[in-house]
Order: sequence, then C-alpha cells, then structure tokens
Amino acid sequence: MSTADRAASHPNASKHQFASCKADHAEHRRAAGVESSVYLHGEGKVNVRDFLQTECFPGLELPRVSPEKVKRFQKFLEKVQAVQTSSGWSERPMYTPLVNSFVDISTNAVRTRALPLRFHTCADLRPLDSNGGVRASPDIAIHDNNGKETYWGRSLAFIEVKPTEADDPFYNIHERKELRMGQTKVWNQIQEYAAISFRSTPRCFLLAIGIFGDTARFFRWDRSTVMASEGFNYKRHPEHLVHFLIGLSEYANGGIDATANAPITARAEQELVERQYKIAQQLLVVPEYKPSRKGDTLVKDSRRMLIPSPSQTAGKKRFDTYLTLGRPIFTSKSIFGRGTCVWVATRATPRRGGKESLVIIKDSWRENGRWKEGQIYDKIREAGEHVPGVARLLVDYDITEDEEDEIHRTSAFRLNRSFKSDQKKKKKYKELIHHRVILPSVGIPLSRFTSTRLLLEAVRDAVEGHKTMCARRVIHRDISVNNIMISADVEAEGGAKGFLIDPELAAATGMANLQAELQHLTGTYQFTSIHRFLVAKPGDHAPWNDLESFYWVVLFVVLRHTVAYVDEDGKRTEAGKLIKDLYDSGDHSPTLKKGFLERKAAKFVVEGNRPLTSCLIKLGSLVYSHYRDEEIQALLPHAVNRLTHDNVLTVINEALTSEGWPVADEAIPFTLVERVSIQENKETGLALEGHGESWTMPSLPHAASVSNEGSAKMNDSSPSHAACASNGGSFEVNDPSPQPTSSQKHKSVPVEKKVESGTRLRRSARLNQLKVDGGKQQKRPRAEEHAPAAASKPTSKRSRQQPARDVPLRRSQRIASSTAAPKGREAAKARATAPRPRSTRNA
Repeated sequence: MSTADRAASHPNASKHQFASCKADHAEHRRAAGVESSVYLHGEGKVNVRDFLQTECFPGLELPRVSPEKVKRFQKFLEKVQAVQTSSGWSERPMYTPLVNSFVDISTNAVRTRALPLRFHTCADLRPLDSNGGVRASPDIAIHDNNGKETYWGRSLAFIEVKPTEADDPFYNIHERKELRMGQTKVWNQIQEYAAISFRSTPRCFLLAIGIFGDTARFFRWDRSTVMASEGFNYKRHPEHLVHFLIGLSEYANGGIDATANAPITARAEQELVERQYKIAQQLLVVPEYKPSRKGDTLVKDSRRMLIPSPSQTAGKKRFDTYLTLGRPIFTSKSIFGRGTCVWVATRATPRRGGKESLVIIKDSWRENGRWKEGQIYDKIREAGEHVPGVARLLVDYDITEDEEDEIHRTSAFRLNRSFKSDQKKKKKYKELIHHRVILPSVGIPLSRFTSTRLLLEAVRDAVEGHKTMCARRVIHRDISVNNIMISADVEAEGGAKGFLIDPELAAATGMANLQAELQHLTGTYQFTSIHRFLVAKPGDHAPWNDLESFYWVVLFVVLRHTVAYVDEDGKRTEAGKLIKDLYDSGDHSPTLKKGFLERKAAKFVVEGNRPLTSCLIKLGSLVYSHYRDEEIQALLPHAVNRLTHDNVLTVINEALTSEGWPVADEAIPFTLVERVSIQENKETGLALEGHGESWTMPSLPHAASVSNEGSAKMNDSSPSHAACASNGGSFEVNDPSPQPTSSQKHKSVPVEKKVESGTRLRRSARLNQLKVDGGKQQKRPRAEEHAPAAASKPTSKRSRQQPARDVPLRRSQRIASSTAAPKGREAAKARATAPRPRSTRNA
C-alpha cells in the first residue's frame, strides 16, 4: 500500500488538527466526501422499506398509513416546487412547503399524538463549527421538540434540498456510468454536514434526507459505514417520509447518544461544574471558557453521566455520577473509525473522606476482537502497581454487552454476517463497539508548557514510562503530540512530570495475531517513523520507531511555540517553512523529513536556549543513525541504529543538567496562517470574466489522489485528552443553488423554456463566478456552471483546452473524484439536457 493510500483512509482525522494553515472549506468538504466514499455500502441501491426497517429502525413496528392520510400528505407535498429563473433552477421556494409538509405529517401521522419533532430552516445561518473551523449548514434541521436547541449540528437529522433529480449523487445509478461534477459536489456537501453533525454532539448514528426535485433518498451513517437508500418519488409515496419521521422520534433517541447527553439541572451540581472548571483552568488543563454560539453557557455545554463504579461487588452493579466540565476538549473530526471524544469531568459526590477531583472521560468505538484499553493498561501494570510516565486507569467498559445491540454496535456486525457466503467480503467493514474509559490522570497539553525545561522533563518521564512498557512487551505505536501530557498533579503521578496516554493501539504479547499487528501501519501520520513509510516492507513496529516519534513530537512543539530556525551559514529557514515541509506536506513529508535529518537537523537553533538546541541536535543525530547510507553503515557500524531508550534518556538528562536554561519561557501561542485562497479565487474570477469561458480542471483519478491535501491519521488514532485548537473560520458558500435577484422574485421563466447551451457563459453568469470580494461573500455560484476551483494564477488559453476524458471508475471512486472546478462544455451540455424538476420517473 502506498503512502497516499494509507493517508487517504481518514482525510479528516488529523490533517486540520496539525496543519499550520486555517482550514480551507473546499478542501475540508472534498476530504469528507472522499472519506465517505471509501465506506459507502449499497451505492444507493438499498430498498427503501428494507432501509427503514433493517438499517435505520430495526425492531420498530412501523404502522400502515391509511389512503386518506396519504392523499392529505400528497396534497401538501405537491406544493413543493423548484422555480426556474434566468440563471437556473432555484431550490429556495421548496423550503417553506417542505417544512409545512413535514409539520403536517408529524401532526397527523399518529392518530393519538403529534410526533415530538420541529423543523428549522437553516440554509442561510451557517454558524461557525467550533470543532472544525468552517461555516456550513444544510437547508433544514429536524430537532427534538422537547428541547430548545437551535444549532443544526446538534439536531436529530438534517435535510438537504436540491432543485432537480439530476442533482442526486445516485441519479440514474442503474443506467449511467459517469458521475457529473454537480453530483459529486452534492455528495461532498452532504458528507461534510454529516462530519460536522458527528463532532457537534455524541452520536451512535446519524440520519438524513436528500430531496432532489421530486425524488427523495435516505442516508445513514455510523462509525463503520455510510448507506443510502434507493430514490423514491416522495410526492407519490409520502408513507416513506411518515415512517422515517416516526422512527426518528421513537427509536434510539434519533441516534444521539443518550448515555452522554443528560443535562445538568440540579443547582448544586451546576455550582460544582463552575467551581471545578475554574480549578481546571488554573491548572491549564482547559482554556478559558468561551461560548461557541449565542445562548451557550458552561453549564449548558456540560453533561451528566453514570459510570460503573470500580468497586463492583459480585452480582451487583453500582454507578457513580460524573459531570463533564463544558464541551469536550477533543473530538475526532472523522465520521468513521474510533470517533474519539474526550471530556474533563468531576465526580458529582466526593468519595467518603476524599475530595472533589478531576478525571478524564474518553468515549470511543473500539474494534471488535482487539483488547480493550483496560486490558492493555493491566498488561503495563502487571501486578497492579502504577507505572510512572504512563496514565492511571480508573475503569473502562463497553456501553453494551448485548451482542445483538443495534445502537452501540455499528452496522458492520450485521453487514459482515450477510457476507458469509462471500469470503472476500466477510470482514469488509470494521465491527466497532461503543467503549468508555475513565482516567484519574489529568494532563496539560504540551502546547501549554510554562517553560521549555518543563516540556523536556515531561517528555523524559514519558520516555521512562515507554521504556517500562517495552520491558513488559507492550509497544505503544501511537506516540503523538496529543498522547504525551504534562502532569497536572505530579505527586499523584508518582513524581512523573509527564505521562503517556492512549495505548489502545498498542501491540502486546498475548494478543491474537500479534505478528500481523506489529506489521500493520498505525499511528498519527505527522509523527510516525519515516521507516514505516519509505521502506517497502518495514517489518515489525519496533521500540525505536516509537522513540523516533518522540523526536518529531518535541520538534513540532518547539517549532510552533518557541522562536526556532535552521541556520545555514547565516541563511535562516524559519519555523513556519519547516512546519509546512515536515508536517503539512502529506505524502511528501517522510521524504522531506529524511532530507531534514541529512542536511538541516544539525543546524537547528532554538533562540536563546542552548540546552534545548543541543538536545534536539543530538536527538536528531540518533534518529538519523537509522537512515544513513549503506556505505556509512558498513564503515561505521557503531554510528548506526543508536535510537535506544538509554541513549535518548542520556541526551535529555544531559540537557536538563546543563546551564543556560531560560527562566519562565512559556509557550508562545501559535497562530494559524491565513490561506491565500481568497485572493486566488478573486484572481481566477477576474480571469474568467476577461476570457468569457469556464475554466476546466481534469478529474482526480481515484480517492487516494487527495492524500497530499488530506493527510490522515491511520486507524483514526485520536488523542485521549489533549485540547484541540480551532483551525479558523475560512468558508465557502454552502448552497450552490442561485438565489433569485430582486427582479426575479416575482418573475419566473416558464418550465418549458430551455436553458441556454454552449461553451460561453452569459455576462451575468460570469459575474456570479466572483464568489469573494475582499473577503466578503458575494453572489452564490451555481453548483456546476459557475463555481471555479481556486487557482494560484489566472488561467491562460492553453489551460482552457478540452478536459481529459474520464476513465470509467467504480461508483464509490467516481464519487471520490471531486475537484472544485466545473467542466465547461460538459456542464453546458448537462444544463441543456437537464430534466425538469418535476420527475416522471417511477419511485
């Protein structure tokens, strides 16, 4: 498997978390679409009834809808019509009649009561996603009527509306072999909304509806798969919408995790949350609380959880109440995989004779068949004694022990059973179980060090803990900047000023298929050993691979939070350039890192800090000893493969005992770099206006192509409890459909009138291509015709030649082959032949 293929598996998982630039919305959306295409099941062919009764609401009895009610709902839904304007089809007139229809269904679907649902049009709101740094929102959100939540990301489900059937990502799936650019853009858009929904609130699964003209389609996501039902004519068959809304209101809390969403209502507990948050803030464990959006408060963002007590007695289950302190300090940005979510929390009632103390609650989805995280901690501790430098475990448990559970186990369990006759597909999807871990070890992120000396002391003690792990035949395999913590309570950690967390991907003696585990590539891409990427058959993951990761972690923190550079005969290479090359370059990073070790690591300087400078140079030399040329290895065998625990600890301890450490040189806050895409978009638009033709970019060949732009965290190796900085708020227009101008609002073009065809665009249409002017949002571009990709320079005549012919691909690959640029001539043809929004196709 190539580096690109490895990185493409989770494009949203770690790229933006460690990037030095603010998140680019178009890239974020494309990465979400690519990732989901890898996990797509059924390709839009799952029968609607089976989808509802088996995939969405298993075991829930869905009632028959009487003919009288069907006629009533049909009458409401007939009012849902797109409008054709001079610039194309507009979906906006569909919103209000759709909401009215859903309200009517919710009110009348069940004879004895109204469904507890409310519908909120949110197409124009686009609040900032605090965890992802982008602004986006679907067209309609479906909320629980029992609450007051208005943010769409925390809703039960969402609805995305498009004006024509041809906008459906699975349009003509049984007949067409090519995927139109507009369909790919819609797919990416829907997948981005799903990613934001998963990180906005803890979920077991998520549901959505796509409305495409007269056709509707259901979507379902969990941590293993994304599924899409067959399309159906919702105006003729509203009973499918009825069953969807009934199931959404009655089954499994709509997919939102009920075990992690109980509000804190008691005044005493609310005061405890506020008091404990101040303590955590003073310890630098959490930042100052700031609401994500209007109406949020610390107490509203906190949750009440029941956790099994570690002092269980035989046959009796006891639970302790814990209160989370505000929002999670980490949330995985990926839909799929472990989906790690982490809170700082406090016990609601202190233990007898004890005091109120902080804990970490880590929620994730573990792979079935692998050891639980608690088993790995037990292996590290052996006789039960605490190992300084490794986090302490209080309790871990699966949310459910029922093997038939359909909520806290992913759909992969059922899907894989259906593949029994096909050995190649038998384990196609990862079977994941909802798991929770509680740690009394509370740490401070490395990025909040109060002195560089403390930073190095914390890393030293984590290396000591790693040494003990390896002596007990446990290899961590995911040493990253978020998995090494500074101790908030040194005494409680046995004197260790730092410790390791998240050993869930560790390989340990006694595991089944240990050899395969050791050879499997895992870890956080940005800090993984070069050897694991550049060697065709790297063999077993060895302790020195983890020790190399320690080096890349320390270098990362120093580059971001001190004044550092490479000095080559007076010519400086500043930290920003080094960060971009070593950590932002995706597929190229391993090669660039090797070049850094060869030519620049020995010339690295931390300004005003000789001990840390010397330490990093010597650690770099130890790492480079594993990558020297074969001739050097033959001539100087004593100078190769020197990356051992003892050598690393010797280098660090020598630095710590040296003189010249600065006093109170706390971390310099790192500011994400603004991307230049805003200016580039403007230049591209001006070039298009001057030439009068749509600019063309060839499609990407396959899903892995985006790995250079979307580096990934293998196996979604999310950190346990490191705080995550927002990547900023750059954004792209969410709804590609045009809004009617003031002159168009009361003047619609007859449906029979054909859209103008040809390669040249009308002047008004070309003006719409200027999405951004001085950083401010302008007219909305159309999905296919008017939304050019950001380009680094204006296009030339040569760049506007005929696009390359598409190579036939599998459907999931075609969905993944997304670019931000339209295909000019092909788009014009598609417009000329586009069907009317009122579909005549069978449901």
